[in-house]
Amino acid sequence: MFTGEFWTGIIGVVVGGLLTLIAQYLKHRWDTAVATARDKARKDLLKDMLDHMPTGTTWRKRSTMANVIGCSEDETARLLIEIGARGSETDADLWAYVKKKPLR
Repeated sequence: MFTGEFWTGIIGVVVGGLLTLIAQYLKHRWDTAVATARDKARKDLLKDMLDHMPTGTTWRKRSTMANVIGCSEDETARLLIEIGARGSETDADLWAYVKKKPLR
């Protein structure tokens, strides 16, 4: 009823499908690892900028920090929140560590 060509075709489809799934999984893992490493480098730069403020300043501009780390301002805000910073209540572009500028 079923010839050898039929089973060869079925095996080819199954093997091809499995290889595609494995490749997609490995690509996802690789992309996640690269993104995590990139985020860490950017967070380190942000921490350095917030730890070493220019004399007489207590806030940093998000637009400046975004430019330094090469991200959009929205992505920069996400990273700033992850490192324990917050935005100013009066100026959306200004950010500082929560520990240095706690909310009252």
